[in-house]
Amino acid sequence: MIGDSQLELIAGSEVYSVDITNTENSSGNKLTRVAKLNATFDDGVTAINDGKTTVVDINQDGKLDIVFVASSTKVRKIIAWNAESEELLFETPNFTYDNTGIPLIGNIDKTPDLEVSLIVNYLLLSYKPNPATKKFDLAYQLSIADRSGATGITLFDFNQDSVVHLLRGKSGSK
Repeated sequence: MIGDSQLELIAGSEVYSVDITNTENSSGNKLTRVAKLNATFDDGVTAINDGKTTVVDINQDGKLDIVFVASSTKVRKIIAWNAESEELLFETPNFTYDNTGIPLIGNIDKTPDLEVSLIVNYLLLSYKPNPATKKFDLAYQLSIADRSGATGITLFDFNQDSVVHLLRGKSGSK
């Protein structure tokens, strides 16, 4: 993430260098924070920044970026940032869904831009990055029967026609 050959651990708004010198136990091994994004919500509340995290080149500049779901006690938002520059790239407005799935990044609509999609309570949401505003704009939402808001989704092209299909697990709640 930061351009060196060290192992790294990524936890939302923080990146740690991992130095394993002892494979027998933890003695001598260490984690060192090497990058941090200070994220806040629209109301100025500091975000809990170790949410569900995905690594992808969201702005397609050839460098990996971090996309994660930040949360506080009342709201959540999706944030994308570059760990090398510690720059905020995109964020959604605050939302108040109880739970979220892991962000899925992919090109769903065949435009050049990637979308960020995730499941929340009874909805599948998809956002497009808007470089002019540094926001993720809501591209679409689809009602679903999953109240958990935590079901995973993935993309797959079943019939090799260059059209990807969204797949989601069944929540089992109904």
